[in-house]
Amino acid sequence: MRKNSKLLEQVLADCLQYFPPFRLMIETAATKSKYNIALWENMVCADFGIEWHRVSVNWGLIKDKTDLIESVCHELVHAFQYENGLETDHGKEFANWCAFFTLQHDINILSSDVLAEDFYLACEAFVKV
Repeated sequence: MRKNSKLLEQVLADCLQYFPPFRLMIETAATKSKYNIALWENMVCADFGIEWHRVSVNWGLIKDKTDLIESVCHELVHAFQYENGLETDHGKEFANWCAFFTLQHDINILSSDVLAEDFYLACEAFVKV
């Protein structure tokens, strides 16, 4: 997909509706990482004591708008984990978010290292609620 910063900003705004308000500002950027379709980073400017989130996407790996939405939501989960003092990984907490997005919004944020058992249990628990 061609680089489109306006589309990325719109997708970010759309994806933010699925989350509680974030404490830190979120900026978007492009990345040329060979391995990541998207990347979340916690940014800090020590000189001024300013902290923010950066969600970067690799436009060369993004296939379409659905891919962009899924990638941005995936990275926002890591921002949420960080702000709430959780491990910023693909463990059980992340599997809970995967279940939420899959079952409630038909958005696939799964990562290859999310354990199938964690995802299955999260989906099962989510459906019982």
